[in-house]
Amino acid sequence: MNVIAHLFRTVNIKIYLAIILAVGAFARLVFITKADIWHDEGYTMMISQFNAGEIIERTARDVHPPLYYLATHYWQFIFGTSELATRSLSAACGLVTIVFVYLIMRRLFTEGTARLAALFVAIGPFAVRYSDEARMYGMAAMLVVIATYLMVR
Repeated sequence: MNVIAHLFRTVNIKIYLAIILAVGAFARLVFITKADIWHDEGYTMMISQFNAGEIIERTARDVHPPLYYLATHYWQFIFGTSELATRSLSAACGLVTIVFVYLIMRRLFTEGTARLAALFVAIGPFAVRYSDEARMYGMAAMLVVIATYLMVR
């Protein structure tokens, strides 16, 4: 156990973050297309097919703001409209969240705490689940964590 704890504390941070991001990517991508598209994801896929002006107009009558739908629209333009392509935007947001959680925790606490927090976000069931859906939850988490980092900084 001491060997693992020693490695956990002494591995170069770039290598550690690369490993944690690889673990987080695996956790998010391994089953990303296992479940079928459900109603809310279908809505995301439908509305993201409109142009930017129409997305803003249509979401004006919705409870969710247009940012995620606009991002999905342009993401699909680059990566395609498959389930994997559409859901991968949320997975990418989840990976960015891991990095910023690390940065926040390193600034507020210790290096060891920051590394552990990054690991928890990489494999945490809720973080992984919301990174697998074509909905705005992964992006919302990412934006909150980035805003917190900027405030702390």
